[in-house]
Amino acid sequence: MAAMGLLGIGLGIATLILMAFRGVGMVPTTIVASLVVIAFNGMDLWGTFLDGYGATTANYVATYLVLFFLGTLFGELLSKSNAAKSIALQVLRIPLKRKALLVVVLAAAILSYGGVNLFVTVFSIYPIALVLFKQEDLPKRLFPAALFLGCATFTMVSLPGTPAIQNLIPAETFGTTAYAAPTMGIICSVVMAVLGMLWLRYSQNRLAAKGVGFVPGSRDDVGKIDISDRSDVPNFFLSILPIALVVGMIFGLNHLMDTIFVVNIALAAGVLLTSLIFWPRLRREYTERLNTAGHDGLVALMNTAVVVGFGGVVAASVGFDTIVDWTMSLDMNPLVSGAIAVGVVSAATGSASGGLQVFSDSLGSQYVDLARADGVSLDAMHRVLAMSAAGLDSMPYSGGYITAITYTQLTHRESYGYFFVTNIVITSIGALVGIFLYLALGIA
Repeated sequence: MAAMGLLGIGLGIATLILMAFRGVGMVPTTIVASLVVIAFNGMDLWGTFLDGYGATTANYVATYLVLFFLGTLFGELLSKSNAAKSIALQVLRIPLKRKALLVVVLAAAILSYGGVNLFVTVFSIYPIALVLFKQEDLPKRLFPAALFLGCATFTMVSLPGTPAIQNLIPAETFGTTAYAAPTMGIICSVVMAVLGMLWLRYSQNRLAAKGVGFVPGSRDDVGKIDISDRSDVPNFFLSILPIALVVGMIFGLNHLMDTIFVVNIALAAGVLLTSLIFWPRLRREYTERLNTAGHDGLVALMNTAVVVGFGGVVAASVGFDTIVDWTMSLDMNPLVSGAIAVGVVSAATGSASGGLQVFSDSLGSQYVDLARADGVSLDAMHRVLAMSAAGLDSMPYSGGYITAITYTQLTHRESYGYFFVTNIVITSIGALVGIFLYLALGIA
């Protein structure tokens, strides 16, 4: 049964990837993939759908419904008020010839390190990126790779002090702090950022040579991203104020209450401030903006939630238990075996935080003992395992990626190859550099 269970998980993931790349929607895709896992693992069909797929999906929807609506509405209002265009025009004054990709990476990194939720980062930056990408005739397909390089690689798991949950779970597990292994973290962050930008620039040049340029989606307002007409652009400082408020509130309140609650409060404040400042621009279409945000936010939410539901089915399977048991049997340095273990679990669930939490619950205390027995620094364990989880979590079915391509109207076929390099290859290189720094040079 264990072998069949593992085969079922592998076939389920393969089904998920194949159907997604063929353009099948995530609801039917995850249902079919879940059926494959259930069948090969000998699980109760209806019970697993209720308690695994259904309950996990419902819990995700309940947790993030308000956030997705407010986040989508915030991005919608920034775009329709021309505030995003105003910010983009200011950015265009930076004396660099090709700055769009760098601006997206840096903006995402700043928001991420400030504690802003990944989904909020997508909704906030996309309207601004549209203007920059159109100006440089840059294909939208590079947007997810640039965005997630900034908010889901070095600032999420490597840069010391990051407030991301992926950096806090290992702190609980190993009794460390968010600043664990600072030297290793900084070096690995630089490696990831530099390699990521080199890859994005190479991709930009290659696409330009092929004549592939900017093509707006059906929901992208071409008039709002055309910088040839600058007559109806609001003041830059008024335009940036709502984003500054959201970031400031998240940073200031993050340690006082639940993170999701803080993000919802901050987004609500940002929506309210944007509405008040730009009411004359928004009042005629405000109801339409609310309806559009509700629809688009729900689509993005459900596409993400059902993938999490598939992860719930995988986590409840015999095959998944076999994976967890296998990771404990690895006879090697705990820094290396731990990195492999958390990476495999994160890949199976499509989530770095999910992989780290499963690892913490199932193997955390054992790895603390193994590290102490082998004289391995718990700070080094913290940093390497966090990077390893992020290295393999960015599968085609990962929630953040699904949200980004749904919201920006991209497909797996168009964008995943670029995203794969920035968020799997380069982040995994960062983890390998961390292992080398500690095992070969004693740097933590």
